[in-house]
Amino acid sequence: MNDDREPTTYPAITGHARWVTPDPATVLRAGRTATLWIQPEGKKGELYSVEQVARDGVVVAYRIGREQAGAEKLYTVTLGSQSEEGTLLFCSCRDAHYRIRQGKGGGSACKHAQSIRAGLSAIGLLPTERTPHADGNESTDGGSTGPHSDGIGG
Repeated sequence: MNDDREPTTYPAITGHARWVTPDPATVLRAGRTATLWIQPEGKKGELYSVEQVARDGVVVAYRIGREQAGAEKLYTVTLGSQSEEGTLLFCSCRDAHYRIRQGKGGGSACKHAQSIRAGLSAIGLLPTERTPHADGNESTDGGSTGPHSDGIGG
């Protein structure tokens, strides 16, 4: 059967992401695993392990995973290029591949990508984001708002 329907657009993911690991920037830079608590709006929060993926000494992605029914579910959130909306992030999860969501920053707008964006921005590890000023000019902003709480999505 041929389905010619237009893809459905889903609402943006909103909620909260909070680092549980003390000093997560140092932990991640050292090649160790940090823990990020993710709670989409209206849903139960869950703990995710986060680690950097580097190629030739350059961070190219973050691996994010959690325990589910005795097995670990792992996804890769890849860092893309800069766009007008910020650093493009692409997630390997089914939601990112099969649903159209309006999200912050471009690329995937699933809870994993949006939470990684919020978490990395909070600790200054997201590659430079562009922030428009009221006068229409842009500046670079590391996005540091504190490591323990940050909104996701929208």
